[in-house]
Amino acid sequence: MRKHDRLRNTVKNTVDKVLGNQERNDIIKDSLETSLKILKESSDFNPILKLAVSGICASIEILKKKTKNTGDMIQMTADLAAKAQELASLKDQGNSSEVKHYFEELARKLDSSNKKLREKIDHSALHRTVQADRDTQEIEDYCQELQRAYDQCKTQILFKIERDTTKILKTLIMSKLKNSEQAPHDVGPDKTPCTDGTRVAILNEIMDWVQESSSNASLGYWMCGMAGTGKSTIAKSLCLMLENNKLLAGSFFCSRQIPECREYHHIIPTIANQLACYSYTFGDTLQKVLEEDQSIALKEPLHQVKKLLIQPWEAVKKTGRFEGHVPVIVIDALDECDNVSEVLKAIVPAIQNKQMPGLKFLFTSRPGKHVSSHLEIDSQVANSGKVRNFYLHNVEKSLVQDDIKKFLQDKLQNVTDEQIQILVNSSGKLFIYAATIVKYVTGTDVYGQKRLNDVLKLAQDPHAMDYQGIDELYGEILKKAMFGQRESERQMSLKIVHTVVSTATPVTCKIISQLVDCSVEVANATIQAWRKRRIIQLKFGIRKDAEGVVATRIETRDQEAKPIHLRHPHYIPT
Repeated sequence: MRKHDRLRNTVKNTVDKVLGNQERNDIIKDSLETSLKILKESSDFNPILKLAVSGICASIEILKKKTKNTGDMIQMTADLAAKAQELASLKDQGNSSEVKHYFEELARKLDSSNKKLREKIDHSALHRTVQADRDTQEIEDYCQELQRAYDQCKTQILFKIERDTTKILKTLIMSKLKNSEQAPHDVGPDKTPCTDGTRVAILNEIMDWVQESSSNASLGYWMCGMAGTGKSTIAKSLCLMLENNKLLAGSFFCSRQIPECREYHHIIPTIANQLACYSYTFGDTLQKVLEEDQSIALKEPLHQVKKLLIQPWEAVKKTGRFEGHVPVIVIDALDECDNVSEVLKAIVPAIQNKQMPGLKFLFTSRPGKHVSSHLEIDSQVANSGKVRNFYLHNVEKSLVQDDIKKFLQDKLQNVTDEQIQILVNSSGKLFIYAATIVKYVTGTDVYGQKRLNDVLKLAQDPHAMDYQGIDELYGEILKKAMFGQRESERQMSLKIVHTVVSTATPVTCKIISQLVDCSVEVANATIQAWRKRRIIQLKFGIRKDAEGVVATRIETRDQEAKPIHLRHPHYIPT
C-alpha cells in the first residue's frame, strides 16, 4: 500500500472513531458543497465561463457518488476552487477585451474536458466500484486537467498584464533613451525575410534553442557567416517567427550605411526601449533609472548594460509573470557597427554570469576577430554560461543550393528548370549571387529576357567561382549600364559609382556632384541609372513630428545614395 493511501485510511479511521459515520459524511458534504459554491461564484463575472463551470460542478457531483475515495475528491475540488478564486481576482486587470478572450478560451477547455468525462460516464467506464483504483486515477486525471487549464489561463493573463506598457510609453522621460528608430527589424524596406520554404532546417534549429528551458540551456546564440550567405534574411525571418509567438523582446539591425545603426552607443538604449514596450515592469523600473540619470544613453556600454538591462530585468524576474516564456533579443550584423567590441565586452559577460536569466540573445555577424574574440566559445560544452556558435558558411552545399533553387523558382517567372539549375550552380553557397541576379533580371520590363541570357552565359563560365563569380556578374551589369556612353561620360559614371561605394555613409547627389566636380543634375541622372540596374539604392529622408516621436517617410529631392549590398565596396570597377 502506498504511503499516500495509508495516510488517507488512517485519517478516515480516526475521523470515523471520533465522529461516527453520519457526522463524518455531513462534514464531507459541507466541505464539498463549499468548494463547489466557491467554484461557481468565481465564474459569475463571465456568462460563458459560468456555463462551463456549472457543467464541471455537475460532473463532480456525479463522481462523488461513484467513488469511494471521497477524501481525495474533496481535496481536488478544494484545490480547483482555490485556483478559480485566484484567477477571478485578475478579471479587472489589463485590457478587458483581451482578458475576456482568455477566460472564454478557458471555458472551451473546461467544456472539452467535461465532455470527455461525461462520455466515459455514459459508457459506464466509471460505474464499477470494483475498479476503485482505476476510477481514482481517472478522476485524478480529470481534476488535474482542469487545474492545468486554470493555471494556463492565469499564466496567459499575467503575461498579458505584464506586456501592457501603454502608460509607461507615454512618459516623456522615455525619450531620454535616444534610441535608434531605424534599427528594429520592422523598420525600412531592406529587411526582407527568407522565401517561404527556404532555410527551414536552420530556422528550426535556432527555434529549438529558443524553446530550450532547462537550467543549463544556453542564453546566447551566435550565427556567423561569410558575406552573402543570408544572415540578415534569416535574422529577419526569426524576428517574425518570434513575434508570432510573442517572444521577440527587441531587435537591432546594425548597418554601416545608416549612421544611427552603426553607432555602438545606440544598441543598448534601443534594446532597452523595446524591452520597455514588451514588459510593464521593465518599463516601470527603466523609467526610475532614467529619472535618476537622464544622460545614461550617452555613457559606455558597461554602464548601460548594468542600468538599462540588468537592473530592470531583475525586477521583471521577481514578478514571475514571464513564467513559461523566454523572450529573445536579436542583434544582426555586429560587424557593421563601429567599435561593437565595446558592446560585446559588456553584454557577453552578463550572459555568461546569468545576470539576465530567462532572457536570450541571438547575434549574427561576419567572421572577424573583434566579434569572434567575445563570442567564439567551445560549443561542445553546453551550459547557460556559453554562447552557442553556428557557422552558416559551413552548412552543406547541397542544402544551401536546394534553398537557392526554391528562391530562384519563386522569384523568376518563365525560366526553365535547366536554366534555374545553371543559376543555382553558379551561385555556389552565396544567396547574394542569386539575389543579385533576381534584382538585375526583374529590374526592367523590357530587357528582362536579354539580361537573363547574359547572366546565363556568364554563369556557364567554368572559371567563375565563389566571389569571383559575383564580381564578374557585377562587371557585366556595370558594362551594360555604361553601354553607348562616350568616354568622358563613362569616366564620369565610374567616378560617381566609385564615390558611392567608397563612402562610409549614404551621400546626397549634391555632395557627390561636389566631390566629382559635376552638376547635381548629372549626378542625379547617373544615380537614377545605376538604381535601375539594381546597383545603387536611394535612401529617403525621415521627418519627425513636432514632439519628435513619430517618424514618417517622405520623399526628398536630394535623396541619399548607397550600394545595394556591402559586397559592392569590395568590387570597385576600373
